[in-house]
Amino acid sequence: MAPELFDYTTTSRPSVSTDMYALGCTILEIFTGAPPFPEIRHDAAVTFRVMNRFRPSRPAQGFTDGLWRVVERCWAHFNDRP
Repeated sequence: MAPELFDYTTTSRPSVSTDMYALGCTILEIFTGAPPFPEIRHDAAVTFRVMNRFRPSRPAQGFTDGLWRVVERCWAHFNDRP
């Protein structure tokens, strides 16, 4: 879920921008077979990382530079997403 959707101080709602963030997560999961932050066992800890703009690291293999740039653009600040 996009970071802005966790922010209770705003009126953010699902949108094309939040869908783009989710697309980046989906691409990562398709190519790695694991969700973002697979090393973290607790949902609250994952939520904390997302809310604080942490992003998963690029996997050692499976991603071309171009594909990784697409994923990073999907995870950009909501005003900067494609």
